[in-house]
Amino acid sequence: GIPFLIKTGIRRDTIPLLEQFALLAARLGAQAIHFSHLLPTSAGAEDASGLSIEERAHAEQEIGVLANIFKMKIGVATGYFNLNPEPPCQALEGTNCNIDYRGRLTLCCNLSGYRGASAEPDVVADLNREDFAEGFMRLRRVAADQLERRRLALEEIARKSTEPDLYTASPCLYCLQSFGKIPWHKPAAARPRSLPVLSSGAPVAPSVYLKQESI
Repeated sequence: GIPFLIKTGIRRDTIPLLEQFALLAARLGAQAIHFSHLLPTSAGAEDASGLSIEERAHAEQEIGVLANIFKMKIGVATGYFNLNPEPPCQALEGTNCNIDYRGRLTLCCNLSGYRGASAEPDVVADLNREDFAEGFMRLRRVAADQLERRRLALEEIARKSTEPDLYTASPCLYCLQSFGKIPWHKPAAARPRSLPVLSSGAPVAPSVYLKQESI
């Protein structure tokens, strides 16, 4: 009788199973299933399991179709495509934050303890030594600075009328890059990969049917 949801990673090997994951969640009685794009911790992990920007769009389209079929809530919680300069998540909106296992106040659980990170600018306070209120004020400044960086990056794309790269189009990947979590990442042209999800149909904007839910 305890309410629960399921969170599932979107990788190259799970792409053909999106509908099966949704069916399993429904049969188990989950209130929702949240799909999350891969947040890679190495170039090898990204090459082996990550999707191109086109593949992500097709996957999000398929998830949107499932969301319209099932009664339970279905959406993409992490890594989704979003070019809206408004706060894209609860962490940057200031309605959610993270406390890691060491009692430190950090901006986001996805950034916390990231393997291979070169820095931790998202860590703003040690709550073992100072009050939450003081740390939270610093956290709001960190979030505001990040929103401004993202806004300027999106304005630059619009000004040049260029196609956004994956690490700017995804707010989560943009934060990983901004906060020094993926020092190995070097921008490169996307390599084409096959996607066994949809065989036809025009792409649908994810923002039409996807909404990040509170977990």
